[in-house]
Amino acid sequence: MVCLFQQCDKVRPVPKKRQVTEEELQMHLGGAVASAALGIGMDMQRVKLALKQRLELTGRGYSQPDALVEAALNLQLDEDDGFDSNSSGNNQLGTIIGAALNDINKASESNGQNQLTAQDTAPCQPHHSDTNGERTARHADLPCDFRLKKSIPLEEENRILKEARQCKICMDAEVGIVFLPCGHLTTCVNCAPNLEDCPMCRSAIKATVRTFLS
Repeated sequence: MVCLFQQCDKVRPVPKKRQVTEEELQMHLGGAVASAALGIGMDMQRVKLALKQRLELTGRGYSQPDALVEAALNLQLDEDDGFDSNSSGNNQLGTIIGAALNDINKASESNGQNQLTAQDTAPCQPHHSDTNGERTARHADLPCDFRLKKSIPLEEENRILKEARQCKICMDAEVGIVFLPCGHLTTCVNCAPNLEDCPMCRSAIKATVRTFLS
């Protein structure tokens, strides 16, 4: 009996959660961090719940949007049985989102470079200062040939970029939904809700993230 009482004395009481009012939640929801999370398409209720849990445990809100987004996504993914919500799962989630955003940035940068190349291409103009007529005609043709050779891959790259941004389901609207956990960006916001599996890899869709292409 003595041993039993000694063990009971060692049990530490679970700290009580801090009470969070609706007014306090609304204040944080109207802040810049929550607005940034909601701006990329995060669910309002999950963002609100993530903020509430944070305030209950620490008394402070999130200082960075990515931390709030990760917490809200964890809540969304935890709704599906079988998703690993430990630290390794969080690291995997961050890697998936980062890879998807990097693909979007690379596509945008490639488009910008192609447009710059087209603008920098000089128009064909003859060089009248050359005293040799034949040499003048030959030199005047060089910029035209160079521009013609460059315009073909430029048009092809623009076509490939347009197809990469096109929804693979309706083949009309621009892609805007990243599937988790596979990380593929393949469908528009209208087609994504009708899918249960990713059309690229056929893996089950456990969560989605709204993205905006520049």
